[in-house]
Amino acid sequence: MKKSILGFFTVITVGFGQFVPNISVATVDDANATLINSAGLGLSRDFNMWITKPTHWTKLDSITYDFGFYGQEGISGFGFTHMQNGRDLLHSGSGKHLGGGFYLGNTSHFSSDGYEAIDMGLLYRGHSWFSAGLQWKNLWSRDRGGRQDQQFQIGVALRPFGNRLTVAYDHRFSSGPYGESSDFLDGGGIALVQAEVINGIKLFAGYDLGEMTKGVQVGISLGFGQMSVETFHNFDSNSDYVSPSLTGYFISKEKRRTVIKSKKPTFVELGFEQPMSDSPSPKAFFGPKTLTLRELVNEINDLAKNPDVDGVVLRADHYGSGTGMLQELVNALRKVKASGKIILAFLDSGSDQQYALACIADSIYLNSGGALAVTGSAFGIGFYKGLFDKLGIDAQFYRRGDYKTAAETFTRKELTETSREAYKAVLHDLQEFYSGMMKHGRGWTDEKLNEVYDELIFTAQMALEAGLIDGIYHPDEIEKKVKDIAGDEAVLVKFHKQPKQWEYDWESPAGPKIALIYAEGPIQPGKSQPSPFGGNKVIGSETTSKAIRNAREDKSVKAIVLRVNSPGGSVLASEDIWREVHRTTHPDSSDKENQKPFIVSMGNVAASGGYYISCAADTIVADSTCITGSIGVLGGKISLGGLYQKIGFDVEIVKEHEHADAFGSHRSLTEKEGESYQGIIDSFYEQFLRRVAEGRGMTIEEADAVAQGRIWTGMDAKEVGLVDELGGLERAIEIAQEMAGLDENKYELQIIPGMEGVKFEFKVQSKSGMQKLLDAFEEDIPVARLLDRAKLIHDEKVLYLMDGVIIDN
Repeated sequence: MKKSILGFFTVITVGFGQFVPNISVATVDDANATLINSAGLGLSRDFNMWITKPTHWTKLDSITYDFGFYGQEGISGFGFTHMQNGRDLLHSGSGKHLGGGFYLGNTSHFSSDGYEAIDMGLLYRGHSWFSAGLQWKNLWSRDRGGRQDQQFQIGVALRPFGNRLTVAYDHRFSSGPYGESSDFLDGGGIALVQAEVINGIKLFAGYDLGEMTKGVQVGISLGFGQMSVETFHNFDSNSDYVSPSLTGYFISKEKRRTVIKSKKPTFVELGFEQPMSDSPSPKAFFGPKTLTLRELVNEINDLAKNPDVDGVVLRADHYGSGTGMLQELVNALRKVKASGKIILAFLDSGSDQQYALACIADSIYLNSGGALAVTGSAFGIGFYKGLFDKLGIDAQFYRRGDYKTAAETFTRKELTETSREAYKAVLHDLQEFYSGMMKHGRGWTDEKLNEVYDELIFTAQMALEAGLIDGIYHPDEIEKKVKDIAGDEAVLVKFHKQPKQWEYDWESPAGPKIALIYAEGPIQPGKSQPSPFGGNKVIGSETTSKAIRNAREDKSVKAIVLRVNSPGGSVLASEDIWREVHRTTHPDSSDKENQKPFIVSMGNVAASGGYYISCAADTIVADSTCITGSIGVLGGKISLGGLYQKIGFDVEIVKEHEHADAFGSHRSLTEKEGESYQGIIDSFYEQFLRRVAEGRGMTIEEADAVAQGRIWTGMDAKEVGLVDELGGLERAIEIAQEMAGLDENKYELQIIPGMEGVKFEFKVQSKSGMQKLLDAFEEDIPVARLLDRAKLIHDEKVLYLMDGVIIDN
């Protein structure tokens, strides 16, 4: 016997499948997933929202749906439904990617009069042509009249000819609140079809086979990029529970196919005000999201392929993320130029690095009140010996490697000749990189470049007359400059406001994977985390080793890429990470089945311990300006005994053995203790050489010849055999794909950040003078790096650590 009285939520869950045509539990992956199948939220789309309004109901008007809106942001969904009897219903859902093409989700419902319910959803997207879904409604519920009937909807969908045609079939059935039999639903199904023959125009059709909901559906959707309007109607419906007609409005941050194509030239403004990192950062609850280099490069690559984009406005003056990362950005921008798009660079001011980046552009403009300081590159090395002497601090350090000078900042007042030699060699390569970009971009000779360097600084007018720029601008004239070049109808949009293209294709995440593991910051034992002093991340050996081990043992992972951006650190932690890399490339007999290609991609710096964890890889890829090498060892301590005497602080030691207090801060090491310490340093240096020799196919003598603590650029490192190929992260991933024998675009890139936890951060956009001063101390004066280094020295007795320098350009 059919129920004559229905709870308002039951009406919604039965009828909502017809509110907008072609919503199958197998196809829904936008805001509607909150009600239809919450697992669809796991695909994590950018913000989108549906607003729906039935235009006519049959019977039961007092308890039926009046209007609603349903939104999505990432994996979270939310919604609100208003009933004709005045009751309100709130919905909150979330989805999660389980891996292997499976997604799981749940939605909670709350009404204004105490009704509560929980739904669960499951989605499978294992192929580009097939999808399946399940929604279990009222898995748990509570209402004034008791629990609601549990309802199930299972669906499958096919795309036989690509993403413009989708056919689906859903079947519905129910049980009682506790699983007992119920005849409320007759087990009927619904067949659905959706076709988009013309961009932005979608046609819907469906046939409902249910006894109570039987009827034909037809509808049409008109898409206008980031919004669309849909309307449909049910014919020959004999149901009391289904709306015969409905209108829906959809908005989204992502851009879908549109029926109206704008003919206005579009330029995208690309700036670097947003924080940028080499590796993913923990989520910040407040403040701007940190953009990774790979995300930025991918978005620039998308600009090159986007037919709606005619050019890029490059705001180069805020760039300051390192030379290695700069090379990868320039390579991406070259693809934009190669696609026939125009690049216009605008500078408020700048030095070598910012100006070199601007030289990729077709035209460069300088603010009328700005200046260019194109002076050449320099290294700045701070020395604390004089300060320590005045304070009574004694820095004792022992090293192996003539160029291993990382501790000289504490023990000397100036560079040694070997240090100066190494720095000059690196500086030459860095300068050649910047000079090459300027000469290529501006068509200069060496003589012209030297004239520019000799001038030191240029005002806007001087820069224009000298040929450094192509024009002068005021900030309010940028859009006018674009219109002068592209026409009066040209529009300028912000890079991060440029909508992403809606992803229509069903991915195939169940296929083979390449694991991308990030290792950024000083290397220390334990878990990866932000530096306690700010300014750096920390590579934790426990976190990174586990990530490599899991990727090695995962049968779906066919190759591993380790992205290294580190000056080194703890010997112990470096050895632990090296061990996992070595086990991947040189497994023993019991682990032979887990051997797979292992590629290292070096970022701005991968030196000392950063090179140690890299040297066992099958292939090492580095940008030409990457700082690497520094194969050497150092260790020591800082004694505060003299300072204690100056300030009247006394320390009394009670000990059982002569050397028990050797590492205390109150005294220096004795000569005997120093000799013992040097022996340990020598031993670890020999181990470092063995690791390099084995990994790079060298003899110990050959490894020693390129070691000695000397730093190399990626270009020189390739010449001496420490690097296999010059290139960025994209090239490293290509090599991994080739070595694993994977087809291009037929694999999933599984990104494994080297950072755990959630970052609680509060940032304000309008900074006070004090905040700017603090920022200067963190970014321009390496206080945070000094504190990180001091902590490493205190915590670790022996270090694989590169010299600390300030690169001034």
